[in-house]
Parts: sequence; structure tokens; C-alpha cells
Amino acid sequence: MKMKAATALALALMLTGCAGEESSPESSSPPAAVPEVITELLPPEPDIPLAPPETSSTESASGKLPETGPSSAVPETSAPEITSAPPAAGSSGTIPLSEAEITAPDAETGTVTSPEEAPKPSVRIAGRSFELETESSPAAAEFLKLLPAKLEMTEFNGNEKYHYLPSSLPAEPKEVGHINAGDLMLYNDNCIVIFYKSFETSYLYTRIGRIADPSGLAEAVGSGDIEAEFTK
Repeated sequence: MKMKAATALALALMLTGCAGEESSPESSSPPAAVPEVITELLPPEPDIPLAPPETSSTESASGKLPETGPSSAVPETSAPEITSAPPAAGSSGTIPLSEAEITAPDAETGTVTSPEEAPKPSVRIAGRSFELETESSPAAAEFLKLLPAKLEMTEFNGNEKYHYLPSSLPAEPKEVGHINAGDLMLYNDNCIVIFYKSFETSYLYTRIGRIADPSGLAEAVGSGDIEAEFTK
């Protein structure tokens, strides 16, 4: 009896253990089925064109950069050179003569004269011409207004020739101390004197000018009266 009971108990325990034993999920449950993934097919995104690269001002119409080199270099521009300036404020506004106007031939003689070659005052004695350099003085300016003129000049003292003018000049007599050959003086206010020798003097004169190169003057005037032709 006890044997049957023990056997029944053992059998019951075995059945209970088989039925109630927990097993791991991995061994007791089958692998989960992979769910079917359903993806919605979306329409393809439109192609968005990329922005064109920035072009410089030197690109050609075709979109290509111009070739560099002497033939394609863009010349630099500069302001036009001002070759001449306008008259300053307060000036007379006189415009210099052009080269063509300066060198235009004289209508009567056909000769060409530039300002540097403009004739200067001179005196002609015995066929020889002597250039004069005049002072910047009222007396010299008034004397030049009388020219051209032929003056009969009288010999005096072995060193000068003189002539009395019909009118007076604005005299400014001063002690000159020394006379040089070729000096052109005014004695008092109406006596024109040409000196052809150098010497010391205590007389008062107003300077009119001088002969630029008195070489040969003494030979030209000689020892007697002369005729002197003054021109300007």
C-alpha cells in the first residue's frame, strides 16, 4: 500500500514538474515573424538647378572668362591730359598766340618773324647799324615814340655827338659819374647825346639807353657832324 502511494506521489511530482517548469522565452516561443514593411512610394523630388556661379564683368557673353594676354587685356582709361590751363581769376584773360600765328609770314615782305626775332631799336650811322638797348623810363618811352627819325648830330669835345629835339622829354637828371662808349643820354630835357668814347664826368644826364655793341662806333661817327637814323 505504502509502495503504491509512494509511486503515485512520485509520478504526480514528475508530471507536475513537466507541466509547471518555466522555460526561457527563446526556447518556449517561436521566433517572432518579421512584420511586412509597407513603405509608401513617394513621387521623386524634382531636381532643383543649382545657382549659376557669379560672373565677373570681364566674362564674355558665352559665359567663359576671356583669355588673358596682350590681345585681350582691357586698356586702362585715364582722364584726358590737359595741355593747357584757363586764365587765372583776375587776369586779363589774354590767350597766347598759337605757333602758326607767331610764325605767319608778313603780308607785305613775306618774311617770318618770331617774338624772339622781333626788331629792336637801332641807330644807323655812315652805313653801319647799331642795336640799341633802351631803359625802362618815361624819358626812353617818349623818345621811342618819336621814331623813326633822322637826326643831324653835331660833333662836340672829341667824345660825343648831340642834337636838340623840338620838344622836351620827361627828364630825370642824375650824376652818372662815368660815361661809357655807346651811352645814349638826355642832357637837360631836350638834347640827345651819343657818346663814342669813355670818360669821367660831373655833368647830370638822364639815361635813355645804350648801343649794345659799340665796336666800330668811333670809326663810324668820325670827327665831324653826322646824320643818325633811329628806328624802332
